[in-house]
Amino acid sequence: MIKILYITYDGISDPLGMSQVLSYLKLLPKKNFKIFVFSFEKKKKIQRYFDIVNQNEVSHIEFEFINFRNNSFMKIFSFIIAYIKLFKIIKVKQIDIIHCRGYFSALIGGLINLIYNKKFLYDYRSFPILEWREIGKIQNKLLISFLSNLDNFIIKKSDHINILVKYAKVYFQKKKFHATFSVIPTCSSINKSFYLPKMKNIKEKISLVYVGGVKNPYNLSDIFKLFQILFKFNSNTFLTIINDDDHHLIKSNKIFVKNTKNINIKRIQNESLSEELFKHDFGLLFLDITESRKMSCPTKIGEYLSCGLGLISNKGIKIVDHDLYSYKNINIIKNIDKLNVDSFYRKLILQKNSKNFRLDSINIAKKHFNLFTGVNEYSKIYLKLMNYKSA
Repeated sequence: MIKILYITYDGISDPLGMSQVLSYLKLLPKKNFKIFVFSFEKKKKIQRYFDIVNQNEVSHIEFEFINFRNNSFMKIFSFIIAYIKLFKIIKVKQIDIIHCRGYFSALIGGLINLIYNKKFLYDYRSFPILEWREIGKIQNKLLISFLSNLDNFIIKKSDHINILVKYAKVYFQKKKFHATFSVIPTCSSINKSFYLPKMKNIKEKISLVYVGGVKNPYNLSDIFKLFQILFKFNSNTFLTIINDDDHHLIKSNKIFVKNTKNINIKRIQNESLSEELFKHDFGLLFLDITESRKMSCPTKIGEYLSCGLGLISNKGIKIVDHDLYSYKNINIIKNIDKLNVDSFYRKLILQKNSKNFRLDSINIAKKHFNLFTGVNEYSKIYLKLMNYKSA
């Protein structure tokens, strides 16, 4: 049996932790893998964390956590505590593979592995240093150089790297890294029990939904702008925003204030998300595009499609522009200010009223974002790292 230490800076109690960490790990073959999860949890979600980890379906996984802290000084303190705990886990549990999800996790796991020299898997979820530089979050050139060199060092020490989209390979090739790569996007579970919407299908009604954060890099202004454009064309247009922590920001928007009857804000647990999504027609994705974000794969794409929704996205996200653009349920807006609303609205109505609308979207998800495909890929990587043959 292969023993894997999975380190995630996203808490298990967070939506990403549920959909992009636990959903994979609980499906890995129990006979082949023993999983130990180390996460950073927000204090306000600790009870949620314990509710999740005490469920029967994850009873075969061992969990350890440390409190997540925003303060820079306290964050360093948390990292020190994490190092101490992880040293003990690796030694006592006799870990074979260290799997780190994202940059901060890799900083911790990668540096620890200099001592233990275990097999090291770097799940490169995004390009944080490039993004911080692009948006001016870090302007000190020496600090950027230090963080970049540290990241490059960890990459060179990695036995394998996972990336979200194939286009990200170019970034690594330019830097002349020679690690082996796998492409595993943000996958979603395909729930067949919800093929048909439970709500009455009103032909001229369009129900839009947005899931996730509303701060940078996601563009709340364009979400509201699209709603307002469609609402002015047909007042039978509705928008639901599913969000955990930023309801005050959403409610402060002028468009929300003017349209409270047609705009709804909800807070929904991950396990109830699919049932809610199937009440809507189209999922929204508006991202402020930078070089790093072109190579992203937002979780919400797979979540929308796997629940039978069409996708409405701005242009610039490579996985949408290149891999998904040819499907009829994928709607890419090049310039929202120049949108031909009459043509666009009628296109949406035709899509949602087509016989196989939901099934077509689900089939896109099966091909590009299937959770079982992602789990199978991780399983193969773990076995290959340990020189085991796949079953």
